[in-house]
Amino acid sequence: MNKIFKYLLLGVMAVCFTAPVAAKVEAAKIAVVPLIVNVKDDGGMNAILYSDACAKLFKYPDFDFVDTDLVKKAAAAQTNVFSKAGMQAIMDASGADIVVAMSVDKFDWKEDRMRQAPMTILDLRGKFSTLNRLTGKYQHENWVNDAQLESEAISPRNDFPHQEFSRTVRVELKKAAK
Repeated sequence: MNKIFKYLLLGVMAVCFTAPVAAKVEAAKIAVVPLIVNVKDDGGMNAILYSDACAKLFKYPDFDFVDTDLVKKAAAAQTNVFSKAGMQAIMDASGADIVVAMSVDKFDWKEDRMRQAPMTILDLRGKFSTLNRLTGKYQHENWVNDAQLESEAISPRNDFPHQEFSRTVRVELKKAAK
């Protein structure tokens, strides 16, 4: 009987000592600047792919989105959103811990049928910046995607340029989430 009480007391003490350590961590507030498209974008497909990737990567228990209208107003007031000062101004105006911004400056592709196997050649370019208040880290990158794919085996319903853009967005956002 004495052993049972010792183990019970040991269990209660373990719970008492670990309870303060197991406090919940608050979600980081993230401000996602809407995609800045500097090229013709039929139907807004690039913006849809960007917002979808953000929603899938930055989920609620870890991240909490800042109001989009507040972020749009703060971004519109900046002359250069991708500079550290511009990102800091958006962060201060929105009260976010992390700010993410991306642009598409070139979205071209061509079908090269003069080869033995026809190729789809992409030329996608843009900018990506992130500022993290928690780590103090600022990153700015000019991203490029110049992928090629044999297009004779592609289904007519396959949208290779937008699939590659979506992959590029996911890669850049995963870098920001680290």
